[in-house]
Amino acid sequence: MILEKATNRLNVVDALRGASLLGILLLHNILHFNLYYIPENQPQWIIILDKCVFKFFYLFISGKAYIVFSLLFGFSFYIQLRNQEQKGNSFKWRFAWRMLLLLFIAEFHALFYSGNILSMYAFVGLILIPFGKSSNQSILKIATICLLQPLELLKIIATTINQNMDISYLYLNFTVNDIMMNGSFIDAIKANFTDGQICNTLYYIEKGRLFQTAGLFLLGLLLGKEGMFEMNNRTIFFWKKTRKLSSITFVVFLVLNKTVGSLGMHTVITESLNTIFSTLTNLSMAFFLISIFVLLWFRKTNMGHFLQQIMIPYGRMSLTNYIFQSIIGVTIYYGFGFGMYKYLGATLSMLVGLVIFLIQLAITRIWLKHNKQGILEHLWKKGTWIYSNRK
Repeated sequence: MILEKATNRLNVVDALRGASLLGILLLHNILHFNLYYIPENQPQWIIILDKCVFKFFYLFISGKAYIVFSLLFGFSFYIQLRNQEQKGNSFKWRFAWRMLLLLFIAEFHALFYSGNILSMYAFVGLILIPFGKSSNQSILKIATICLLQPLELLKIIATTINQNMDISYLYLNFTVNDIMMNGSFIDAIKANFTDGQICNTLYYIEKGRLFQTAGLFLLGLLLGKEGMFEMNNRTIFFWKKTRKLSSITFVVFLVLNKTVGSLGMHTVITESLNTIFSTLTNLSMAFFLISIFVLLWFRKTNMGHFLQQIMIPYGRMSLTNYIFQSIIGVTIYYGFGFGMYKYLGATLSMLVGLVIFLIQLAITRIWLKHNKQGILEHLWKKGTWIYSNRK
C-alpha cells in the first residue's frame, strides 16, 4: 500500500511537471523565444485568431506554467532530502554541489537562449538548504514574504516618503534582440553569453521573479512535507478547497491589477503594485489549474489515464526536453536559423510548438524504454554523487 501511494505521488508529479513544460514550450514558441514579432500583411481573420490565442495563453499559461515548474523544483528537493535522511545521509552540501552543476548546465543552455531560467534556479535553489528541517509555519511565513515582493514594497515606501526620488529601472537591452534577428550564430552565442545573461538577470529582478522563485521553491518544499500529492481524503479536501479559494483570489487580484493604473499614483508605485498583483494573480490561477489536474488524476478516470500515458515520460525528462526545445526553437525562429519569427503569428507558432512537443514526446518514450533517465538527468545525477559511496 505504501509503494502504491508513493508511485501515485511520483506519477502525478511527473505528469504535472510534463504539463507545465508543455505550457512553457507553447508559450516560448508564441513569443518566438524572446524574439516576439507580429508578422505584417496578414489576413484579418488570422490577426483576430492570433489575438485570441495570445490572450488565452496570457490568461492561463503565461507565468502559470513557470510557477508550477518552480513549485515542483522545491518538491523535488524535499523528495531527495527525505530519501537521503532515511538512509542516514546528509544531503545539504550535496545539494549545494548539485546546484553548482545546474549552473554549468544553465550556462550551456544560455549560449543558445538568453531567456534561460536555470541560472536563477541554481542560485535561488540554495535557499532551500537552511529550510530543509524548519517548521512548516516558518517555511510558510518566509514563502509568503517572498511572494509579496519585498523589493517592490520597499520601492513603494521609498517613493511615498520622497515623491521625487529617482529610482533606476532595469530594462532589457534590445541590441541583443537585434543580434538574434540579424546576426550570425557566433554573434548570437557571444551576445547570449554576455549581454544576454545580464539582461535576463535584470529582467527577472525587475519583474519580481527573483523573490517569486524563492517563495515558490519554499511552497514546493512545504507541499512535499505535507504530502499533498498523496491520494487520501486529506489531500483531496485540500485541493478542493484550494480550487475554490484560488478561483476567488484570481478574480480579486486580476481586478486590482487592471484598476491600479487608473488611480493616478506615482509611476513607481503603480508599476510596483502591478508586479505584486501580477504575482498573486498568476499564483492563484496556477493553484487553480494544479487543483483541477490533481483532482482529475485522483479520480482515476480515462482522462487521468490519458494524462499519465502522455505526460509522465515528458515530465521525467524535463531537463533534457527543456534545453533541447530551446535549441530547436531558436534554430526555427532566429536569424541565424530559418528566421521564421518574421512569418509566423501566435497561432502558427503554437502549432509549431505542438509539433516540437510530439517529436520530443516520441523520442522521450523511445529513450525511456531503454534508459531510466534522460541524458542530462543522468549526467546531473552522476555528477551529484561523484566521490561518494552511493551505488
